[in-house]
Amino acid sequence: MDDARPGRSQVAFSQLPFDTVYTTNFDVLLEAAYSASGRPFRSLVGELQLPFHAGQTATSIVKMHGDLRHEEHIVLTQKDYERFLDAYPVIATHLSAMLITRTPLFIGYSLTDPDFLSIKEVVRSRLGQFERMSYVVQFDAQVSDVEAAFGRRIHIINLVSDGRTKDEMLQDLFLNTQRKLDTRAGARLRRSRPDIFEEVSPGTSEPAPDQETSAALLQSTSKLCFVMMPFTEPHDRIYRDLIVPAIEDTGLSAVRADEIPGTGFVMEQIRAAIQQARLCIAEVTDRNPNVLYEVGFAEAMRKPVILMASDLSQLPFDIASRRVLCYSTDLESSRQHLREAITHALTEDQFAEAERLIAAGSPRGAIAVTAVILEHLLRELANRRDIGLQPRLSARNTATLLERAGVIDKNMRVAVDEVTSIRNRAVHATGREPNQEEAQFVLDTARKISQIP
Repeated sequence: MDDARPGRSQVAFSQLPFDTVYTTNFDVLLEAAYSASGRPFRSLVGELQLPFHAGQTATSIVKMHGDLRHEEHIVLTQKDYERFLDAYPVIATHLSAMLITRTPLFIGYSLTDPDFLSIKEVVRSRLGQFERMSYVVQFDAQVSDVEAAFGRRIHIINLVSDGRTKDEMLQDLFLNTQRKLDTRAGARLRRSRPDIFEEVSPGTSEPAPDQETSAALLQSTSKLCFVMMPFTEPHDRIYRDLIVPAIEDTGLSAVRADEIPGTGFVMEQIRAAIQQARLCIAEVTDRNPNVLYEVGFAEAMRKPVILMASDLSQLPFDIASRRVLCYSTDLESSRQHLREAITHALTEDQFAEAERLIAAGSPRGAIAVTAVILEHLLRELANRRDIGLQPRLSARNTATLLERAGVIDKNMRVAVDEVTSIRNRAVHATGREPNQEEAQFVLDTARKISQIP
């Protein structure tokens, strides 16, 4: 048992935004999958642990029938099943309460499985005719069985074998589900904050077959800087007095998880905000597990991430070797350092990414990335010359102001105009697709701007 490892489907499942998972398995592979994904979770065994349900801050894995670490709670024999409701009334009541407001998804059960029948009996005994439709994932089910089950308020999600293993089929199901959830949550976030997102066509906002190009397009059309940090009073002051002003000085808008509008699963909203952000900033002083999970997800999405802390001596080992911005009570100095870090993360650190996308044959993605670089280079150039800029001033208008101030010449301003036209065609997919030469022209223009003192 010590050598057992979670399957690919279990790891993919652990990334879905479930806040509560009931399992009748005795093993701890699901917990191992959550650990492998870096996803916060709590494993709850027995009724005394149930009050520690994590809500939406982490996934609660409720071990209905105990596990190998708590043999006293294992439900195994027919007698165990028969006395379950009497022996574990709190778990049964909690499950019933969840099923009143939630729709259940069963994975790994047949319709005659004793665990499945036991759970259905709990539901039926509590809800009667108000029982919700249950969804069950099965493989190669007969059409007659699917139709018969539907009449019993059981909707079978039928996966048809096509040469893949069950582990692979479930992995694809979970990954495809997560992509659809991300697309839906991202579109909802953009609709709720039109002030910080450029309007794009539905096709542009959905994940592209080329995930790198899709990420570049989302970043280019966003002014969102997602801030990952705990929500305590000391952190609120740092957010309000240090982080927000520095972000706004760079032309971006700061948003924390508690500021995301609308309702829904918190982790789903956080994933959407990270995906839609141009930049992420994480306060990691307290080693908050939720923050560290969000950092891991942002880095998996290849998002620029700035780590900041007030004390570098207590950082976790996997962050201690990284570049971390140390801030102090001198807010003006700390704001300046954070502004510089934001600009650097969106300019110098991104040139290599643009070059990589060009080499990989993705001119559209390269143009989107380089357009962000150019926008922040022009803004930083204007700030160094004390040219007042509005928060949402475009690269083209910033270049015009720089020309009037004698910072750049007419040829460079015309080049920026051309870059803007190329960028708009690439991002909004109007007319023909951009080519490698156009991507290289955009990159060369940004390089020249970066060399202006």
